[in-house]
Amino acid sequence: MTGADTVMLTISNLSYRYGNKPLLNDLSLSLSDHEVLCLLGESGSGKSTLLRIIAGLEKPLHGEVHWNGAKINNLPPDKRNFGLMFQDYALFPNRTVAENVAFGLEIKKGLSKKMIRERVNLLLDQISMTSFSNRRVTELSGGEQQRVALARSLAPRPHLLMLDEPLGALDHSLKHALLAELREILGKNGIPAIYVTHDQEEGFSIGDRIALLHDGRIIQNGSPESVYRNPASVWAAKFLGHQNMTPAAAISANKVECKLGERLSRLEVNLNHDLILGQKIHLLFHELTIEDNADSFKYRMDGSVKDVIFKGSAYEIHAEIAEGTIFSVWSKRSREIGEKIVIPFSSDQISVLFT
Repeated sequence: MTGADTVMLTISNLSYRYGNKPLLNDLSLSLSDHEVLCLLGESGSGKSTLLRIIAGLEKPLHGEVHWNGAKINNLPPDKRNFGLMFQDYALFPNRTVAENVAFGLEIKKGLSKKMIRERVNLLLDQISMTSFSNRRVTELSGGEQQRVALARSLAPRPHLLMLDEPLGALDHSLKHALLAELREILGKNGIPAIYVTHDQEEGFSIGDRIALLHDGRIIQNGSPESVYRNPASVWAAKFLGHQNMTPAAAISANKVECKLGERLSRLEVNLNHDLILGQKIHLLFHELTIEDNADSFKYRMDGSVKDVIFKGSAYEIHAEIAEGTIFSVWSKRSREIGEKIVIPFSSDQISVLFT
């Protein structure tokens, strides 16, 4: 996404109830042209419901959905020209691969058989399945079915493509292989897309921008790097897989006090605004490494090795910083269980988290 991109989809103050339970609560979100937005949230957080509201399949309690500046709340689904791809793909078992891809084109007016055939051939080439054209979809693997479903969704040239857990039914190795292909195909077609998943690794691999959905609201959105490195809350940090957190209290506008093992540490933190004296917060420590000589670092914490995991180019060490507090740190060499270690760090490696 660049500064020149046009905002195409705007969702304003959207709310929805499932029975008596609020599911979406005053939610606002936007999507720019050519952008792939990854919507991340826990199962049951309302991600799929939001897609169905955008598609026109569900009505919100209140709030507005605009496309290219026009309000579309009351526009029927078939008039929106939005594509929606589900986890189960919903392919037609009695149709061939080519016939599945052609389905959305066949129900559009004004397209000749030649135009349909050319569009289908182009998409089959993009998903590297030209030779599968005449096969029944029941003869395909899960990954191949996923590609056909994507091609079928792209065939009518939708204004917006929405993908709801499209890789959820695939095993990890196949999912990893298809992510790069999926991103390339979305990029080639240039269609703005919303990609829904609860899998953080999947989301960060495919999204130009990440939006975190929690308690019915978008609590944070931004580039994958900024969202990962600077989670907006303790919940966001835990959801994104961060482990190295500890409670702290503000002792000045930019200094905090926390217990790191037996050491009561007073640390300077980098913030865009001042802390309030006594304010309760959490600290998140990034990219911690074990150093044999930590004298050149401003701060340090001590720990004891509880587990060692070989990760190819380095070792992930689970270190007990205090009783019941385990941090994940890195080492260039293996360590012995029970070994006493020193973990140096600087203010740049600390993020302040609020509840």
